[in-house]
Amino acid sequence: MNSNPPTCLAYIPAKATSVRLPRKNILPLGDKPVLAWSIEAARDSGIMDRIIVSTESEEIAEVARAYGAEVPFLRPPNLSLPQVPNHEVLLHLLAELKTRDGYVPDMVMTLQPTSPLRSSEDIRAAHALALTHFPKPVISLNKEIFIPTHVCEVDDQGNIVQAQIASPHRALHKMNGAIFIASTEKILTAINPYENAISFLMPAHRSLDVDTADDLEMTRAIAKHFNL
Repeated sequence: MNSNPPTCLAYIPAKATSVRLPRKNILPLGDKPVLAWSIEAARDSGIMDRIIVSTESEEIAEVARAYGAEVPFLRPPNLSLPQVPNHEVLLHLLAELKTRDGYVPDMVMTLQPTSPLRSSEDIRAAHALALTHFPKPVISLNKEIFIPTHVCEVDDQGNIVQAQIASPHRALHKMNGAIFIASTEKILTAINPYENAISFLMPAHRSLDVDTADDLEMTRAIAKHFNL
């Protein structure tokens, strides 16, 4: 690699086939669709080489373009099925970008649109961390810890069938799904390009994941409370 800083592609996967919350990527959150929050945060970070949304939906593509992202082509429908891992979608995107215009970024930052409260400052800080440790991957986690002091399983009749009391000193961090960064080389060659990743810590209120209608209502409330 030359002496120039590694180029970074912002990759935003936004399929239309949401099962638990239909059309969740373009439902309103504040004064804009859920998807627009991630696009604007990537744009305002000022560090992205390109911002590309991958979707099979022309409706989502129109929203993405309206807020400043590229949608150079629609994703094949077979790559939008629930069982298809995101890694396969990303591999397809990188292959198409290389074939169509010879574009190969040095690293890819995946920004899931279902983490809309992630800020441009979060993106810049995670990117700086990735540059410091390049080519090691970076994954965002909740800054607030949770301690599972009482964990149990419940059967179909509501009976507790197994209980475990965890050590209160065993604090855990939750992977929040907001930011994943990996070198393109690892994405193309490694089975798990995010293995041995560096952690990037985020506060809980910017780590919300929109997967259900309740999640969306909570995110709306948090965004309003923090004046985001």
